[in-house]
Amino acid sequence: MNPPQVYEAEKKESLENAYVLIYDDECNVCKRSRQMLAEHELRESIVTLGAHTALAQEMYADFPIGKKLVLVSPDGSVVVGGEALIQCMCLTKKYHRLASVLGRFSGTRWAVEIAWRCIARNRMLLSKTVKCNDACGF
Repeated sequence: MNPPQVYEAEKKESLENAYVLIYDDECNVCKRSRQMLAEHELRESIVTLGAHTALAQEMYADFPIGKKLVLVSPDGSVVVGGEALIQCMCLTKKYHRLASVLGRFSGTRWAVEIAWRCIARNRMLLSKTVKCNDACGF
């Protein structure tokens, strides 16, 4: 059996019974964050989908794709923004304990959401000022 991994969705069938992470594929910070997630050892596989792809527009047009990070669970539940970030961290072997602590308390969830909103609101500016490459912190 193959170890869990991050892979880009190519067709509808790859979205079934999987965690689906929908990210802004026109944002360098978002693309680098997706790449960083792929570099971690995972507990579950994650299918990623660029928000501006035809498949995302067809399947998830009702969600705030392109505006917020969206994670769809295999059971169909949807989380967005900072909560999606916490859930993605839960899917990694390295950060799942930290994420479970962050997600357990409303105060820490609130702080993550505020931090996420600040980054998300300024991500295009960050993308222009920070030229991300393999050595980039983003």
